[in-house]
Amino acid sequence: MKKTLIATAIAGAMAFSAHASADAYIAGGIYDFGDSNVYLAGGGSLTPELSLHGKFIDAGDSVLRVTGEYLMRDIDSSLSAVLGISHYDWGMFDDTGAIVGASYHLQNDDMVIPVIFRGTYDTAWDGFFGLEVGTRYFFEENLAVEGSYKINTNGMDNEIGVGLRFTF
Repeated sequence: MKKTLIATAIAGAMAFSAHASADAYIAGGIYDFGDSNVYLAGGGSLTPELSLHGKFIDAGDSVLRVTGEYLMRDIDSSLSAVLGISHYDWGMFDDTGAIVGASYHLQNDDMVIPVIFRGTYDTAWDGFFGLEVGTRYFFEENLAVEGSYKINTNGMDNEIGVGLRFTF
């Protein structure tokens, strides 16, 4: 039941985001998080300050994450607060958690390839911290290759992903 609700939330968030902004995206590719092999993601901006993102990872039976990012323009135009939910399903074991953290988007007019840093704490599986760095390169106006690496604590596998992102 939980997995169905979270999957519905991701699908709804992706559909709503696609209609709400010009920077909506869908993405997918290969992903390594223990025994995983693919990921699907999507999202976009709901307002100039608020964006919504969803990600499905083929790890265990499934991993679902939905996060919102609030751009804190008053503090720094590149700093965002991150809040969300996660659900991990590993066959006989599953857990749902809350995600809290911050992200920093390093990009200016001179940079061809932006770099995104994200630090999060996920309360699932007795809690773990994650530090992620990611980037993307647009080789067409709406098509980019993206990659990320995330180091996790408390025995959680590290994560690495490479894929394609289409914005519309």
